[in-house]
Amino acid sequence: MIFTVEATEAAVRSARHRVSAAIRWWRVPVDEELCFTLELVTSELLTDGLLHARGPMTAGVALVYDLLFVSVLDRSPKLPQPRSAQADDECGRGLALIEELGLNKDTKQHQAVSAAGRFFP
Repeated sequence: MIFTVEATEAAVRSARHRVSAAIRWWRVPVDEELCFTLELVTSELLTDGLLHARGPMTAGVALVYDLLFVSVLDRSPKLPQPRSAQADDECGRGLALIEELGLNKDTKQHQAVSAAGRFFP
């Protein structure tokens, strides 16, 4: 499933729920913890696009055999870069969080877009 996400906080929240709804629709046997993790990773990827790309994004969730893949494509020509966050910083932890939660990652850069995604068992 692929869909467009406007660059608003409300659209990010809605997209997160669309991902979990797709997983339920496909009857993928995931527990609540994995479903929450997928929503969180989707939200973090989209929020990164919201803050840095500042334009509509494309989100996707796919089931390929026994793997789930969550992806986000934005119009930024730059790839997301990890930052070092201090304890009281509000930003800078998203990529580290995604790194910890995902089994595998795939980040690509093309002429005018960047894409980031995660595989889950």
